[in-house]
Amino acid sequence: MVKKRKPQPIAPPPQSSALRSRKRARQVTTLFHKYTQELDLAIDRARDGGCSEEQLSSIDSAGNESKRIKGSISSEHKVLLDDVKKWKDKISEIGGREEYQRASQLNTSLFSTSKWVLGVLGRWGWLDGLSTDDPSDSEQHQQQQHKSAQKKKSRRDVRLLEIGAINTQLLDAAARKRVERVTATDDAKLDDDEKDNTTNQVERVHRLQVKAIDLRSTNQRIEQKDF
Repeated sequence: MVKKRKPQPIAPPPQSSALRSRKRARQVTTLFHKYTQELDLAIDRARDGGCSEEQLSSIDSAGNESKRIKGSISSEHKVLLDDVKKWKDKISEIGGREEYQRASQLNTSLFSTSKWVLGVLGRWGWLDGLSTDDPSDSEQHQQQQHKSAQKKKSRRDVRLLEIGAINTQLLDAAARKRVERVTATDDAKLDDDEKDNTTNQVERVHRLQVKAIDLRSTNQRIEQKDF
């Protein structure tokens, strides 16, 4: 009979090792999500138990408690604040939010979520924008679908909000441009004089309008906001 292996708890990865392993990066992101969820619950319990915002803010991100506050709290509040401190300590042990962001960047470098998003938008036909035509007029809509110039004029940008952005890949995709030669006629065969009547037109590759935000921005193009 084959013995089943008992599931092993996820151990905090050592901070001393360089963040190059995808396995370690996954451990960091998994633990960070778990610890921050427990921290939020501990803070809610402390507030419900009567702990003040000053007492909660006295525990910094590394779990250190202010000496001034430490000696002026009741035993009930101390239990609640110790629970908050415990989860802040655990977050600090894995390197804090800075290590979490580095781990997330490593994960996305190996599996690009931005490329996945662009692939989904491409399958939906949204990379060229969303139609602003009246869907009731199906004949006119079909005609415009076969004329690229009319199609672009009758479509608007797709607006994307990227929450927790750790890179600028979607922003880069929205800003990417290309040069297209445009002629003054739609005829397939052109005379020599007509061939000279062409211009280079710079246009965006994708009709996207991206806004990227994060709690701690790692790039000036990413807005730092609490979401």
